[in-house]
Amino acid sequence: IQLTELHLTLEPENALLAAERANAADLKQLEAAHERLQNCQDFETQVLADMEFHCRIAEASGNKIASLLLQSLTDLLQTSLSHGYRLVTKHQAVADHSKILKAILARQPAAAAKAMRTHLENARTDLGL
Repeated sequence: IQLTELHLTLEPENALLAAERANAADLKQLEAAHERLQNCQDFETQVLADMEFHCRIAEASGNKIASLLLQSLTDLLQTSLSHGYRLVTKHQAVADHSKILKAILARQPAAAAKAMRTHLENARTDLGL
């Protein structure tokens, strides 16, 4: 619950800032991370690709502290994602990530933040929190 609360505070802002600040290399890496999640076939790769997508957004935000904070939570995030993906398929996450990515690529900060918040709320529901 506490991890989800932190993510709801941090990640919509990361997405907003990424939509404003991401450079071409950031966008390419973010697209590649999303593609890995879409195409993965095994559970472990799925969890890692999902984590990478969120970390890439933090990096693209240009806020080094936000990026470091998210990276420091990797073990907790991996455990949470593993638990969530045992309950549901990746389809909702892929759809949510697509909306976040689309907003970031379109340089729509408010839409990116909203899409991230919706994604995290969906994840919270999936976890039964």
